[in-house]
Amino acid sequence: MDGFKLTSLCIACCWASAGYNIRIRDPSEQQRNDAVEYFNANVASYAEATGKTPGKVAVFVDLESAVQDAWLVFEVVPEKLNIKIETFAELERLVSASL
Repeated sequence: MDGFKLTSLCIACCWASAGYNIRIRDPSEQQRNDAVEYFNANVASYAEATGKTPGKVAVFVDLESAVQDAWLVFEVVPEKLNIKIETFAELERLVSASL
């Protein structure tokens, strides 16, 4: 697992350890499966620090489903300008539609 994926999963486990549900979007089935596997294997140890029941994880192929009803979105995509631009443009379109 590369560094940015591991970092994003650690962030997800931190939020889940406070009881928040996590929604992860990745177009790769393997990456989605790896995310769920990491989350399930590690979230309980993160939650030990908070004493709360951890939130659950859900994974999605498309961004629209992943950000539905979200109040906070973390962007974690490769550091390639074209991917960043496309991601933020889609996020802006999806968020603007929900306001």
